[in-house]
Amino acid sequence: MSLAGDLIGFVVGRAAPPLAPITADQQAALVVAAAADTGAVRHAAEQIPTRCPVIVELIPSNPVRARP
Repeated sequence: MSLAGDLIGFVVGRAAPPLAPITADQQAALVVAAAADTGAVRHAAEQIPTRCPVIVELIPSNPVRARP
């Protein structure tokens, strides 16, 4: 089932044209804006918990006394 979904997504993605082309000026403006905003992006990325602590927090320290 997953392979069928992947194939359908690939075919639709390749067949659908982009909605609006990006000009070189727009691309340059996006690069400048992204470079200027790296501090905010870095700060937001630091707030996202990584997988290890999330998994560790799922397991109670004492399973016998853990409440449901």
